[in-house]
Amino acid sequence: FLLKRFKVEAELTQAGARYGDTILIGGVPFEFQPDDLSQ
Repeated sequence: FLLKRFKVEAELTQAGARYGDTILIGGVPFEFQPDDLSQ
């Protein structure tokens, strides 16, 4: 998961998607994993 996160983080950073120290995906902090959202 960490390697995948680093890759996604790098891609989003290049796309200018960083918001402070939190990466947003669809307006949801990246720290929230899909499993957490589905529960």
